[in-house]
Amino acid sequence: FNLCPENSNHPGYCTEKVFEAIKAGCIPLYWGSDNKPEPDILNHDSILFINPFEPNVEALKLISDINSNRSVYLDFINQNNFLQDAPDIIYNYFLNLEEKIKAMASNLL
Repeated sequence: FNLCPENSNHPGYCTEKVFEAIKAGCIPLYWGSDNKPEPDILNHDSILFINPFEPNVEALKLISDINSNRSVYLDFINQNNFLQDAPDIIYNYFLNLEEKIKAMASNLL
């Protein structure tokens, strides 16, 4: 498990924290972005969402189940962390960024 809360909770505000937890092979315990980080990219079923202002009864039960039951653990960690279209969406982000940089550069000349 990896606690990866954002510094603040705002729709669309998602930093590297959840991605680094996934990269490290941890189960993210995430708070931020209204608990809807990167909805077109991340499989939210593979993330445990918490809220520091609530009792988190369901999340704590699932953490306990994952920690004490090997089959629940294996089922949880064997999920895809990313949605099927995530690579295409990310690639398009880079293409759009490239176009914006080219447009900015052409304005400098």
